[in-house]
Amino acid sequence: MGNPWVRGWWVVGYFGTAYSHAGAPTDKPLLDNDPQLYDIQKSQKAAIGFMQTPIETNNIVIEEAEKHGVRSYIFVPCIVYGKGEGFGNPISIQTVAIVRAAKAMKRVYRVDSDQPTWPVCHIIDNTALYIELLRKILSGGDPGYGKNGYYLASAGSVSWDDLYAAMASALAKRKIIENDSVAMASDENMDVMAKALKQPEQFSPKEWVRMSIGGKCTFTARHGYELGWKPQYAPTHILDDAEAEVELILQHLKD
Repeated sequence: MGNPWVRGWWVVGYFGTAYSHAGAPTDKPLLDNDPQLYDIQKSQKAAIGFMQTPIETNNIVIEEAEKHGVRSYIFVPCIVYGKGEGFGNPISIQTVAIVRAAKAMKRVYRVDSDQPTWPVCHIIDNTALYIELLRKILSGGDPGYGKNGYYLASAGSVSWDDLYAAMASALAKRKIIENDSVAMASDENMDVMAKALKQPEQFSPKEWVRMSIGGKCTFTARHGYELGWKPQYAPTHILDDAEAEVELILQHLKD
């Protein structure tokens, strides 16, 4: 296909770093169309050291694209749920991690004490924004790019505690866990959960578990709406759909 760093080509990155683990501010909504977002990202110092890599990757994509006259776009996923419709993996990441950890512990555990929230998005809405962005690029619609080219696919946020509770209820009905109560995880609990979540060696057990199924993210979608994107599913749909999500995960989960 030739050299990607050619004037007129586009690069669409796919990285999320706007959350507590990556050192992003979480004291107020962080809008994906904030004109200062690149500067905020540039100044981030990850709370979990390895997460500095995706931060720097985003920076490099934007800076190198600008240097070579290429328009770059950073497409940011969040907690994505629902059945994948492609040829690959039909299940997600964070919801799957909740189920994996619960199966190992025979119970659902929370990993944060301050009831943090995280943006969510149904796979159909996630894909719809990606397609809409590509459509605008290819049709000459001139969507924001480079330092103004961040796109979060999310209809809104839910609390991890609410998500844990909804999935615990569905798991308990299927006798995967002993009951639907949600407890605070101890360090010992997180050691076991980390093994179930296939902890990479560059993370400690606590870091890996908290990054997989916890943390706070106030990143808020605005850019997609400016393109005309309209999500079909409200953020609370992930809670209402927990039964179907758990069933889907159990059907496809490979231990």
